[in-house]
Amino acid sequence: MTLEKERSAVASLSRRIAPNLITLVILPAITLVLWLYGKRSLAMFNYTPWLFVAQAFGLLAATFLSVNFIFTTRLKIIRKMFGGLQEVYKLHRVIGVLSVTCATLHFLSFLVHSIYFPGLLDFYLIPGDDWSMNFARAALLLFLVLIGLTFIRKIPYHIWKYSHQFMGLAFLLAMAHVLTINSDIMKSMA
Repeated sequence: MTLEKERSAVASLSRRIAPNLITLVILPAITLVLWLYGKRSLAMFNYTPWLFVAQAFGLLAATFLSVNFIFTTRLKIIRKMFGGLQEVYKLHRVIGVLSVTCATLHFLSFLVHSIYFPGLLDFYLIPGDDWSMNFARAALLLFLVLIGLTFIRKIPYHIWKYSHQFMGLAFLLAMAHVLTINSDIMKSMA
């Protein structure tokens, strides 16, 4: 291989890796750094570490969900940046799994947190008057069912495609949770 072909191959590889790196590492890292910077005090980590972990996973889930929502637009600039629609679809799948994994860990971290604050277990598990929590439960349940269908290889494509359209509803429920939750994050934005 000539030097010019090697340089071209390296340039091509770096053009494909850079957007993935930005999407999978840099955007989430910026989100977490800004979140930590916005905290009045990190002392809460000492006495409620699982609440801290739950918030971090929640922010990561919201970040990944938002990026995936942008990917669904199939904008020409995004297709070009990631090397074509097929590459965008591959990353969309990875980010979808990451977002639902983070959302699940967000929920599970709250359950672990409730071990130390027993009255909270019912609040996290049982639907009630707190619509923000109801939005969260519904979004997570819908995401888990829809992601589960995505990994079942035996269902016909047209059924999978139809079910995948409900991801938009799950996304809206998740964003309703994000925008209505009574947390220190939302209080700091007010």
